[in-house]
Amino acid sequence: MLKVAVLIIGATKPARAGVYDESGARLERFTIETPLSEGLYPIIKSIDERFAIVKLLYARGPGSFTGLKLSYLFCKSFAFVREIPFLAASSFALNGDREVLAHGRRRFVKNGDTIAVEISDAPFKESLTPPKTLDLRVFDERTLPVYVLDAAYKETA
Repeated sequence: MLKVAVLIIGATKPARAGVYDESGARLERFTIETPLSEGLYPIIKSIDERFAIVKLLYARGPGSFTGLKLSYLFCKSFAFVREIPFLAASSFALNGDREVLAHGRRRFVKNGDTIAVEISDAPFKESLTPPKTLDLRVFDERTLPVYVLDAAYKETA
């Protein structure tokens, strides 16, 4: 069975997943159209039936608060039970430091080492998707979700 790494991006709606071979080339990409609480397990089960999952990766945020919680708990549990590495990367590391949708007109933006929330009426083009090639250098063992809550960010109009 082919050994793969699976990347879960629950920080965005709809959530997404990617399957990567040992060289980092993307083999498959999934969009989880149903709520993450219902759609994540069937995707992982489908991947697990066809491949040997040897590494689990996820976007730790910022992004959808609920999506981050669900993807973190699922990935952490799956990796623990399977005894496989569980690593995370910033949402910004996965999308080239472009904005990430927060909610409604709000977007997370990276300003140096800080994350701010800006409000914009401009159309939002989703940029948080599984990359064609996985760069494992942006992943590390800091897996706790990055929650950016109202009290923790600066809002600009």
